[in-house]
Amino acid sequence: QAIDYEAELPEQHSVSLVTSTLSVSADTSIDSFNPTVNFNQSSTGLLGVSDAGFESRLLFEFPMNFSSADTVHSATMNIVCDENSVASSDISIYTAAPSAWNTSTATWFQADVGTPWSALGADGSSDRSAWEPPFRSTTNGTFSLNVTGIAQDAASTNQSSVSILVSALGSQYECSFSDSMNIINRPELILVSSASAAG
Repeated sequence: QAIDYEAELPEQHSVSLVTSTLSVSADTSIDSFNPTVNFNQSSTGLLGVSDAGFESRLLFEFPMNFSSADTVHSATMNIVCDENSVASSDISIYTAAPSAWNTSTATWFQADVGTPWSALGADGSSDRSAWEPPFRSTTNGTFSLNVTGIAQDAASTNQSSVSILVSALGSQYECSFSDSMNIINRPELILVSSASAAG
């Protein structure tokens, strides 16, 4: 059979990737040592397990200006944290998508006034999605957490924001919030996206 060497190859369409850096719109921490206290006005929040065995988690919300018509190729949340534990510096950090919460009223006990978590610390199956694979560190600095799956889910369901719950095991660190006086220490979400639907 003759081969037509002049047959044209299908046109290749290039994908234009855009990197966006988003500032956090809401953040707070929830703490088993102070289970009824809201930390919305704090400039820092504790993350992980203290030397005394008390656990603290972080909640973040970022604006989501993407939809199911876009593809989120990667999403990285950067938080700046300093060690707050004497016993160990090892920390394993996990992220998940929490259910609805109110930054002004969320505590270890509740997501909002009159809306308790189904399990303390937003740990129930209806409080959050499954934990993403961990990020591990042993030193102070910027923790770059892979939250691609969480951001992709938010975009695919046309959410106007993306919420992230952060938990940790092994040690306790103190992380900067949006109220930090040092602007470069404030949380940020870096998204790499393209204007085409995934699939």
